[in-house]
Amino acid sequence: MTSIQTKSSQIQAGSISMLGEDSRKERREAAQKYQQYVGFILDEQEYAIPIEKIQEIVLYHGVTRLPQVPAFVEGVTNLRGNIIPILNLRIILGMQNREINQDTRVVVVHVQKKTVGLIVDSVTQVKKINPKDVQSPESAIAMGTSNHIAGLTKENDHLLILLDIEKMMQSSNVNEALKQG
Repeated sequence: MTSIQTKSSQIQAGSISMLGEDSRKERREAAQKYQQYVGFILDEQEYAIPIEKIQEIVLYHGVTRLPQVPAFVEGVTNLRGNIIPILNLRIILGMQNREINQDTRVVVVHVQKKTVGLIVDSVTQVKKINPKDVQSPESAIAMGTSNHIAGLTKENDHLLILLDIEKMMQSSNVNEALKQG
C-alpha cells in the first residue's frame, strides 16, 4: 500500500469514527429529553412516579399495625433491617380501600430524607415521557381532585397521571404521620 493510500484509509476511518461519535451524541441528547417514570395502577387508573424517587419495588408481605395512626398508615415493616412506614396510596388519594392480592406491590420511595413504602394495586412498567407531552394539572386541581398531581400525559388510549410525590409527602396529614413514625 502506498503512503497516499494509507493516509486516505486513515482519513476515511477517521471520518467514519466521527460520524459514529455524532450519532451516539444525538442518541444521548434524544434520551436526555425524556424522563423515566415507574407506572402503577390504582383503582383501574394508571399513575406514575419519577424513577429517581423510587428505591425499589417489593411484594406486599404484611405490616405491623400501629395504634392511633391515620387510616392511610397501614403500619410498618422491616425492609432489610430498616423499619419503614407503609402508606396506603389509595386512601391518601381519597379512593376506597381494596383487599390485598397477588398483584399488590409496595413502591419504596425515598423522599425528604425518609424512606416510605406506598401500597399500589399493581406495577406496570418503566415509562419514558417527553416533558413536552406533559400537560398542566390545573384543570384537575381546579375541580378539587388533588394537589398531588404533577401533570397529565396521554399514553396510547388512556391518560397517565404523574404524581408529585414530594408535594404528597409534604401535605399536612402525611407529613404529620411520618413525624410520628
